[in-house]
Parts: sequence; C-alpha cells; structure tokens
Amino acid sequence: MVSKGGEQGMAEQSKNGTQDEATRAYRARILDKAGSLFHQFGFKRVTMDDVSHELGISKKTLYQHIRGKDSLVETFVDEFLDTSLRAVARIFDDNLDIVDLTEGIVTFMTKRLEIISPAMMADMQ
Repeated sequence: MVSKGGEQGMAEQSKNGTQDEATRAYRARILDKAGSLFHQFGFKRVTMDDVSHELGISKKTLYQHIRGKDSLVETFVDEFLDTSLRAVARIFDDNLDIVDLTEGIVTFMTKRLEIISPAMMADMQ
C-alpha cells in the first residue's frame, strides 16, 4: 500500500478523525434514545422500529450504526457498566479515607441504579 504524504495525507487523516467523532456522536445519540426507551418500556418491548422512529431516522440508517437489537442492548449495557466503572475508579483516585470512599461509592451507585427501571429489571430476570 502506498501511503499518502504531505498535506493531502494530513487532510485525509483529519477528515477521518472528524468522521470518527461524528460516528461516535451519532452512536451516542442512538444509545441515549434507546436507553430512554429501555427505561420506559424495558428491553423486550422496545423494537428497532421504535428506536428509529424516536430518532426520526430510517431503520436502514439505524442498521448502518447498530447491527441489530441484541447488539443495541449489549452496547447499551456495556456503556452503562463502563461508565460506572470509570466513575468508581475516579472516586478511588481521590485518595479518600475509608468513610468518605464508602460514602462516595454508595452515593454514586444509588444514583446509578435509579437509571435501571422496574421494566428493565423484569427483563433481566
């Protein structure tokens, strides 16, 4: 493969970086909307039609970003867990004494678990 040099290669790298950011932002928008629907109706009742309708996009466009419902649920759960773990790690990084550390973790986890609705919990059982 011949690599592109000079300004043309840099411009293409910059363009690809912007496209990657746009793709990540679009996927985040999809996950946010799907999360709202999951919270309201649970994992089982939400369809890809529901998600695409709520986003105001076609299913074809949705499927360009997410392989299917299983992938959507898995990605949503992975994001939820990753975000939670990073937040807990930041609490540990604060070098708090054990009482403040425990309080920080309990407070965070209480707020975080409020995101999981009864409908979502029922679907996970």
